[in-house]
Amino acid sequence: MGVLLSRIPLYRELVETSADGIMITDNRCKIIEVNSAFTTITGYSRQEVLNKNPRFLKSDRHSAAFYKEQKEYLYMHGSWKGEVWNRHKNGEVNLETLNIRSVIGEDDTIQYYVYVFTDKELRLNASVFDSTSDGIMITNKDKVILSVNPAFTQLTGYTFEESVGQSPKILSSGVQNQEFYTSMWTSINTTGEWKGEIWNKRKNGEQYPEWLNINRVMNKQQEITHYIGVFSDISERKRSEESLVYLAHSDALTGLPNRLLFMDRLHEAMNRAERYNNKVAVLFIDLDRFKCVNDSFGHAIGDLLLQEVASRLSNCIRKSDTLARVGGDEFTMILSDIQDAKDTIKVANLILKQINQPFLLEQNEVFITPSIGISIFPDDGIDIDVLLRKADTAMYRAKELRNQYQFHSAESMLGTSRSSTLEKSIQMGIEEEQFKLLYQSQKGIHNRLDDRYEALLRWAHPELGMIMPSEFIPIAEKNGMIVKLGEWVIKQACRKIKQLTVNGSPSIKIYLNLSVNQLQQKNFVGIVKRILKEMKVSPTNLGFEITESMNTAQLKMMIRKLHTFRELGIDIALDNFGDDYSTISYINKYPINILKIDKSFIQKLDTDYSHKVIVQALISMSHELGLEVVAEGVESERQLEYLITMGCDYVQGFLISQPIDILPQPNAYT
Repeated sequence: MGVLLSRIPLYRELVETSADGIMITDNRCKIIEVNSAFTTITGYSRQEVLNKNPRFLKSDRHSAAFYKEQKEYLYMHGSWKGEVWNRHKNGEVNLETLNIRSVIGEDDTIQYYVYVFTDKELRLNASVFDSTSDGIMITNKDKVILSVNPAFTQLTGYTFEESVGQSPKILSSGVQNQEFYTSMWTSINTTGEWKGEIWNKRKNGEQYPEWLNINRVMNKQQEITHYIGVFSDISERKRSEESLVYLAHSDALTGLPNRLLFMDRLHEAMNRAERYNNKVAVLFIDLDRFKCVNDSFGHAIGDLLLQEVASRLSNCIRKSDTLARVGGDEFTMILSDIQDAKDTIKVANLILKQINQPFLLEQNEVFITPSIGISIFPDDGIDIDVLLRKADTAMYRAKELRNQYQFHSAESMLGTSRSSTLEKSIQMGIEEEQFKLLYQSQKGIHNRLDDRYEALLRWAHPELGMIMPSEFIPIAEKNGMIVKLGEWVIKQACRKIKQLTVNGSPSIKIYLNLSVNQLQQKNFVGIVKRILKEMKVSPTNLGFEITESMNTAQLKMMIRKLHTFRELGIDIALDNFGDDYSTISYINKYPINILKIDKSFIQKLDTDYSHKVIVQALISMSHELGLEVVAEGVESERQLEYLITMGCDYVQGFLISQPIDILPQPNAYT
């Protein structure tokens, strides 16, 4: 922590020549020396600040949490560097780069703190910055807003004080998905800029379109220092464009999308579902007895009825879904990004409830009912025409009964009832010990002798048979039962460890998969400690496996918990590395000591040269970083030979061992 010095060089001639402001405090944060550059930057004379606490420099641009985090980081690492807004004696607030370092004496205690200030106020042309009609926002390299101009305030509604220190995400409208932003920042980081249309949100919640230009700013060392965003409101232009599009793609009576736009959106929804392994539901809705309404009350009332039906149906879906009128009294719906047919049933029941309510049209009370046909992508087909035909067929089956919904296939209904059954049965499954742990061996090579196993959870359902975690874990995470289920898994694993180490052999290790929900529990560390204590199990016999997907808003808190587990002696393994969009940065982000290479790389070792190069590089890099490497999914002798040659530490897969129920007594090593 800090730099060990035999004494502190306080002599003024050593600091007076510095262009940076220098301030030195004792270990109680009382100022004992400043240089001339400090007085120039702050406006305070040396006599005015001696023996004072530096807090008089604070501005109102940072929260208490900012200074608390700064203090904690300084205590942990011995230094802190960043950009701060400090207040000049005359009241002005300036942006400065601040470097704080603690100085340790020979007795290993903090003796002094040295502060180095560099004036970083951005000297932009004030007349242009303040008078331009385009909104301007400047952030630091970490995307924290440093400054905005008056046009920014006029366009967004956020004042300077409300904006500085915030993330640009305060403007996020939610219209664009994560893929949009990933592409945008890829462009900025590779070409230095991005231009395009984007929907943002004003302070009052109003969404609006803007033309945005983002540029990165780099220093002489080619390091990113700032980002500058310049934008203009293009609402008027968009309204003109959308008016023409609306006429071409909308139903004149109800204002809903017409068949042309419906087909286009269905195509988009299917592509997105295929990319993210989701489902899409297509609903055909026909109004029972609509012809009778037209014949009895006239076409004017019939038109009013269609408009009111359109309004009620719109209230049954999300903004991301699509409702269209494709002709006469037929409406269609697209329910995008759904997990299973259960989500569709909720909407279908809501439609029945809404349309069954009486309609009061020009003092005429009208009653109608809907018939709904449903097809599911990709269960019922992967072609648009096939899905539409099957939804239409299901609708005619529903029309035979009236006021009903019908799925095209029995499989869709089975999937729904199965998910519903599983959701309701998890609690009972835990209580009745329907869950069980199987163990798959991780074989050590190159004279690594400890017995390692990954615990794999299974559900022996009394009616549905053996159920894999890929089916019930998402349900447990959704309804919150993953917390209780996860605690049960830890207890069972510890019970198994205790059983196998009864003869005093410490070589057994069992690794468990952790979910985000578990790590987000406030008392999760306490739960683990309690179980280990109750079972009389050493933390060194236990390991946790995490994945990169744990990136959430609470990531810092979860990483602190992982550090605590490592300090206890629990192994932390980064699982499935190489799956999806893994980045090397995850290795430094998490406090891991084991890297598990995803099976997608291992299974192509003997057929794809590029995979050999990547795996060899990962193993070499991990060893340089002091990490052990486990290769997952080893299924052939050829793959095993490659991994042995590459120096891999452990291998796991069906070639080594199938998941088993009862573990052998660990080897007793001397």
